[in-house]
Amino acid sequence: MRFSTPELKRHGCGASIQHMSYCSTEVVILAGGASIRMGSPKALLQYDTEETFLDHLLCVYRSAGVERATVVWSESSHRDERVLQAIAHPKVVSLKTRHIFHEDHSADRLASIRFGLRNTYNSSYTFLQDVDRPFVTPSVIRFLLGSIGKNGYDYSAPDVFGHAGHPLMIGPYLVETLIQPDPKSSATTLRDLLRPLRGMLVPVGSMEEAFFLSLNINTPAEYRLYFPIQLQQQLPVQPLAKDGVPLAKQTE
Repeated sequence: MRFSTPELKRHGCGASIQHMSYCSTEVVILAGGASIRMGSPKALLQYDTEETFLDHLLCVYRSAGVERATVVWSESSHRDERVLQAIAHPKVVSLKTRHIFHEDHSADRLASIRFGLRNTYNSSYTFLQDVDRPFVTPSVIRFLLGSIGKNGYDYSAPDVFGHAGHPLMIGPYLVETLIQPDPKSSATTLRDLLRPLRGMLVPVGSMEEAFFLSLNINTPAEYRLYFPIQLQQQLPVQPLAKDGVPLAKQTE
């Protein structure tokens, strides 16, 4: 089954929709990946002619009623003029946003999540959002917000064909567990941490919406598959790995 890219722009910050303000919630957006396969920061890829992936995600969360965000960048992003310009001139000014840079060069995703949570606004419930998963909609965020207060659950996630999808909304216990990890724990990934906990799978609107929630955009080929040709001129001809060798050559 082939789906067309969802028209999400109508949910942008300027949309005329009724906002529900959840003052004890925020989102941590993970934008610190190396983007080796993409060849450029995925946060700054164009979602449409007006918004980057990061702009769009901030708009989506703001439209859903979430009012605070923490964006986690890699340390090397601090030297990227494009990133600094995006931070200095935000398009989404109605969302209280904090940008932080993780100085640990070897940090994995779990370490970035922990770093982000330690630098948030101390909200009770926090969304964990990967910047390369830009297809989340305000309705999905609201479905997850509606699960707040359900007894006995440590986190909630969209039901994507029977599995926990993205984004994840975590409650106070899991936030504390991530901020102050058990030194005896053998968990090395977020999945390891979630395994013994109780999670709520929240139904989403349609199979099409579930399909797009399952996607992440890691390569130029994936970007070209879901975004119109007029946006593709930003992509590098051939992404380079850290040592300057074309990625295609390394995988031959």
